Amino acid sequence: MNSLHLIERADAEFQDAASWDEEQKPGLGLQFIATIERKLLAIQSNLERFPKRKQNFREAVIYGFPYAIVYTFNKQRKSIRVVAVFHSRRHPRLKYRKS
Repeated sequence: MNSLHLIERADAEFQDAASWDEEQKPGLGLQFIATIERKLLAIQSNLERFPKRKQNFREAVIYGFPYAIVYTFNKQRKSIRVVAVFHSRRHPRLKYRKS
């Protein structure tokens, strides 16, 4: 299986979103985490499944939550780099950052 790495910012976005959801409604944060984890597994199992949006960045939309996972991959190294767990209300330009 392909290795997957969330950059520090993406991991912080993920954790912050899960915490915020949990504060809004108990159990919602756990549901968000489970949904993200399922989507990450889908990315790992098929690197090119989700559409390319800008340059080499791909986006996997999270259904049921206003988020998308933004990632790049290196097919030869079998590695995936998640650069954002992005809320849809943020400025779209912020999605495509490399660090």
